[in-house]
Amino acid sequence: MFFILSKVFSFFIYPLHFIFGLILLYIFLKKIKILKTLSKFILFIIIACLLIGGSSYISNYLLWNLENKVKLNIPNDVTGIILLGGSFNNVEKSFQMKHVSLNEASERIVEAYYLLNKFPKASLIMVANSGSLKPKGPSEAEMARLFFEKFNVNKDRLFIEPLANNTYQESIFISEYISNIGGNWILVTSASHMPRSINLFQSRNLNKALIFPYPTDYSSDKPKPSFDYHLINLGKYKKLIHEYLGIFVYWITGRTKDFWPNLDVMPVKS
Repeated sequence: MFFILSKVFSFFIYPLHFIFGLILLYIFLKKIKILKTLSKFILFIIIACLLIGGSSYISNYLLWNLENKVKLNIPNDVTGIILLGGSFNNVEKSFQMKHVSLNEASERIVEAYYLLNKFPKASLIMVANSGSLKPKGPSEAEMARLFFEKFNVNKDRLFIEPLANNTYQESIFISEYISNIGGNWILVTSASHMPRSINLFQSRNLNKALIFPYPTDYSSDKPKPSFDYHLINLGKYKKLIHEYLGIFVYWITGRTKDFWPNLDVMPVKS
């Protein structure tokens, strides 16, 4: 139920959906005389969202700040690699043709492959199924298997199963797996997604296992003041809202122990 509610709620709070909803509300309120004052307030919010949301400097600064919360940390001795889902497009046609359809978060699996080569004794765990309410096509796990098969990675080094539909579920399955093994594990996920992921793993029982962050998929540079304006910048707020709201919801529903991860203590441990 939590998974379904999170997907439905996310649809309405994403910037373009939110602004479109406000426009419809404004049109409705404007037709009611006693609510015209309220309609003007709604119009003010719409204009403010468009002006602030389209600013290249503001959106880039906020995203850059989130993506640089966690620094790269690689141990010398690596037991395994944790690959979180999100690198693939679930396109049935591509899968049937033995093609791997990658999306904007493809650095995750590319860097995971690099780490497998860099640390030839390390294994890899990946348990993502699908983040969609109505999954179509192959699971993330199936796409990951195909990817590593194409590059001749030894199957004995891989634990890839379609078990989880969101990061919370991934953290449960992965923590249970690595807590029985121990050692040093490299966590590979997008830089903007890293704080939420670390907060989840800090709330799980890892026993003697340690997790080292390996952020990828940076989508912003260090911001410089500018007056550039593009409505396409609204898309950056989708990622920001998704991550910060996810951190808050996981905390308020008891899925994490603390509201914000302890980023001063690395590597991640129980």
